[in-house]
Amino acid sequence: MPTFDPNSSQPYGDAAFLDRQLRLRELIPRGPVGLIFLLTTVAAALALFEASYGWTLHRGATVPSLDLSAKGSLGGWFLSLMLLSATAASLVIYSVRRHRLDDRHGRFRIWLWAAVISFLLAANEAVHLGGTIRDLIGVFHGVTLLDDRSIWWPLLYGVLTITVGSRMAFDMRGCRASGVLLLLAAVAYSFAVAGRWGWIAIQPNDANVLLRSGCELSGHWAFWASLVVFARHVTMDAEGLLPRPPASDPDEDTADDQKPVNTWNLFHRSHDASPPTAPSGIGSTVQRKLTKAEKKALKERLLRDRAARESR
Repeated sequence: MPTFDPNSSQPYGDAAFLDRQLRLRELIPRGPVGLIFLLTTVAAALALFEASYGWTLHRGATVPSLDLSAKGSLGGWFLSLMLLSATAASLVIYSVRRHRLDDRHGRFRIWLWAAVISFLLAANEAVHLGGTIRDLIGVFHGVTLLDDRSIWWPLLYGVLTITVGSRMAFDMRGCRASGVLLLLAAVAYSFAVAGRWGWIAIQPNDANVLLRSGCELSGHWAFWASLVVFARHVTMDAEGLLPRPPASDPDEDTADDQKPVNTWNLFHRSHDASPPTAPSGIGSTVQRKLTKAEKKALKERLLRDRAARESR
């Protein structure tokens, strides 16, 4: 029989069940079959929306719920949900990446900006965000600073996405699949922008509209997929489920190379815990460059100290 704390909440008892609740990162599919099924299902749904939009253009019919160029359509609603899930995936990556022990420069903070970009893309699918900002500037200043053919708003948005995207690509270098998907998203977005501004035009006009919407849908899907794949990668890497890369130094002992080295710390550490100390003769009393054997001994000592603190 479970024991309850008398000072706990009466409706929920000691709330010990909260430790067994499903966490957000556990929603990321771990197996390759589940991941491929998720990616292909979302891609098939977007292809269905694109085909429905093309059918309405071919028939000359006006169906607002299938018009991808109009806000409030089924396709726009689905894209908003997909990009909001990309925001959640960015937050999952941030929550895991910030525990990496060898990230001394704080590169994990870029994933907060990735979450902001994803949220802006989701908001833009729900409402015309660029037009809204342009209209607000016109209201406050009394003049239209950004008209429909202005380059300033796309330039500002492009600088933000390129800056954040390049940092994301650098952090994704350990996962080739997510890096390739992010590159595909950049190419698709470039074609969509070129088509919207008339830099790429084909005839008839319906085909041009379909090309532009198809590139935009493809870019959104590739961006979302890159975040989902990388969220899976960092989670499995933190859990030690990914193979360890081979050692760069051939002089290392092969038996030592097979020992798993955990570069993550996903457990809660007490803030008042004393920092690990170096082995005797290594560290503060040595004013020279450590040898290879001393570095190995220091690393093993730090890992043992951390394991002892976590087991308390």
